[in-house]
Amino acid sequence: MDSRVKEKKLYLLFLWHMHQPVYKDASSGVFKLPWVFLHAVKDYSEMLKYFEIYPLKATFNFVPSLLDQLKEYQNYNCEDATLSMMKKEVKDLTKKEREFLLPRLFWANEIHMIKPLTAYLDLYEKFKQGSDISNVFTDSELLDAEVLFLLSWTGTFIREESTVIKELLLKGRNFGEEEKRELFSILHEKVRYIFTQLKSLKTKNRIEITLTPYYHPILPLLVDMNSAKQALPDITLPERRFSLVNEAEWHVSQAVDTFYEYFEDDLNGMWPAEGSISSKALELFSKADIKWVASDEDVLANSLGISFDNAGKRRCIYERHYTDTDNGKIFVFFRDKRLSDLIGFRYNKEDGNKAAEDFISKLRIIYDSCDFSPVVPVILDGENAWEHYPNNGRDFLNPLYQKIADQNWICTSTISEALSPNDINDHKVEKICAGSWIRGDLATWVGHPEKNKAWDLFFDTKETFDKHESKLNDSVKRAAADCLRVAEGSDWFWWYGDDHHTDQLDVLDEIFRSYLIQTYKTMDLDVPSDLLNPVNSKKAKEYLMMPKNAIYPVLDGRVTDFFEYLGAGRCDLKNNMSAMHLDKSYLDELYWGIGGNFLFLMLEIDTYLKRKEASLRIEIQEKELCRVECDLNRKDLVVHKCMDFEIIYAFNEILEIKIPLEYFSRDTALLRLSVMKNGDILDIFPLHDFLRLPLNRKVCDDWTI
Repeated sequence: MDSRVKEKKLYLLFLWHMHQPVYKDASSGVFKLPWVFLHAVKDYSEMLKYFEIYPLKATFNFVPSLLDQLKEYQNYNCEDATLSMMKKEVKDLTKKEREFLLPRLFWANEIHMIKPLTAYLDLYEKFKQGSDISNVFTDSELLDAEVLFLLSWTGTFIREESTVIKELLLKGRNFGEEEKRELFSILHEKVRYIFTQLKSLKTKNRIEITLTPYYHPILPLLVDMNSAKQALPDITLPERRFSLVNEAEWHVSQAVDTFYEYFEDDLNGMWPAEGSISSKALELFSKADIKWVASDEDVLANSLGISFDNAGKRRCIYERHYTDTDNGKIFVFFRDKRLSDLIGFRYNKEDGNKAAEDFISKLRIIYDSCDFSPVVPVILDGENAWEHYPNNGRDFLNPLYQKIADQNWICTSTISEALSPNDINDHKVEKICAGSWIRGDLATWVGHPEKNKAWDLFFDTKETFDKHESKLNDSVKRAAADCLRVAEGSDWFWWYGDDHHTDQLDVLDEIFRSYLIQTYKTMDLDVPSDLLNPVNSKKAKEYLMMPKNAIYPVLDGRVTDFFEYLGAGRCDLKNNMSAMHLDKSYLDELYWGIGGNFLFLMLEIDTYLKRKEASLRIEIQEKELCRVECDLNRKDLVVHKCMDFEIIYAFNEILEIKIPLEYFSRDTALLRLSVMKNGDILDIFPLHDFLRLPLNRKVCDDWTI
């Protein structure tokens, strides 16, 4: 037997990507949203801490502009619209300031961040019931909400290590202004400590630090907007477009310079924004002496013209891939989508120990299926997932890392270290099909009318800058160019359109346009009127429509007659409401309503799912979590028992579900829908948390038939 096979290892490559866009208003210099600070104290330091505890290795990727923002948040007096207002004494807040601040104090996951803090939950319930929110809370309650908001966003390790924070958590309520100031001081110091952790772990060779091109642009689109057609030939592109290859090159070279500035070392690898690569983009990375980049298995599948739905072909993912460029060989590691998405989207709903065991078992299947040492990249967002886990993910990550450390056949490695072993198969990819980690294409950032409109505004501004550039002095030229480069970032285009939703879209839209507006102001030119109007010209479509009448469907798995769901409410299931993204959507619309003493749900089932022999899981959060597994191969009435209540479903052409109202202990039904196959999640709504369907009895009683 080949000695390589006897001694083979599974090289597990974790890459945790830390990313927030530039939240600073271009004109005022004030941070409009506090997410950098909040994720810093909840997630960045927390994720690094595990590699101080466990004898493992990983790669941590940061966006350079995020490092710059973190540097500013080390300062207690950093200008942030939310935090600066919180630092004022409550008694000095105006009515307008209270109205601005109060909703923001509940920007936290209800189940995992608000509910564990009893006083915070009490305040949240009061907030939801208020009409004139400026008068709902007393000064003492508003101060409590401020402190509890900060505590809810404080990482578990910081909570354990700080005596002050432990005492605040124990106290629970009735905080004073001095306690708030002391808490803020501790948290700003913890932001400063992140840089100490990074440098220490890097020096100890426990982590590799990598960066994304500077402002997180989708590099293939900057180099050649037409590259979007490689994966989607029929995609509609912006009317105004031209190559921004010099801009793309700047983002890469500036990241290399920034890395040296922060860490006094050369940058070896990059996680391109959203894993977006193309053959032309790889030329730029290679030119900057980047040794490796990473992307997604869907990009590899498109590049090779194969499908990884075939289990036998998945072994190809676990080879060490490379492609030739004009500047030599560059390696490309393709993330295992299934394993990465399990951590990002599924394991938060499972027992932490069982989830960790499941992850190890899936690694073992990969290990046993390969006659070489497989390299398994697990690459995902390192911050947004954890608020959807109990205990900030610690109940999962602790057993996961411990179980990995216990396996002598698993070798965790930084990605640069994975370039060296000779027991990994090398595979040359002749040409890269431009794409990203989302479906292997670039449609998340271009194609939709809103996204294209944003690009048109950008290209108009860039063309104006190019026309006047030669007349500008160096300082004006640099300032205007930097405004344009912030606007080249991916996040603005992510949120435009109807594929993602955030309640803060208006703020993000204002920030995007502020950088285009500031470009004109810097050059002392008139601002075009188009830039004064939101890109999202109309309010985002409501994803939940209330029922108009009571409904009384016949549970037979068919639309019995035209009127059966005529008065039903509707929920848009393609609106996943998240800063993260699952690969593909199989769910379209949910119809729902109340008739008599029952809640009725109806889903139209994609014929593709019927062929795939998939099932639909309905999770209902009550005093205990109830899971109803709907077998889409059964054509009869099925009764499911949960807490002594009967939940009935029927499937034929459609799926119909009937749930007694007595089952619910509150005036809201908390539901989650998942499309399952062989234990894997193909689609889920909502991506995190639960769908909330109002069950207001008074409204039900007022419906007419």
